[in-house]
Amino acid sequence: MFGIRRLLRPERNSDADLTARELLQRTPLDRLEQTVKALKKQRPAADVREAMIHLIAAAPLAHFGTLKQIYMVHCADVK
Repeated sequence: MFGIRRLLRPERNSDADLTARELLQRTPLDRLEQTVKALKKQRPAADVREAMIHLIAAAPLAHFGTLKQIYMVHCADVK
């Protein structure tokens, strides 16, 4: 992973205080699925789901299909 574990370790990096939304916004599209998987292990799944919804809403239309697929696979089951 491109550094998501580094970002999630508070003792090593002040970026660990970033919200799930901020982390997903900083993640390149080609690594987003890996980041979502890692975040769901470290953060409440509902927070990751909400972050994905915000990301989808703000993303260019060209990215919608990819973001929707990631959301449906990793976030749609969160209540």
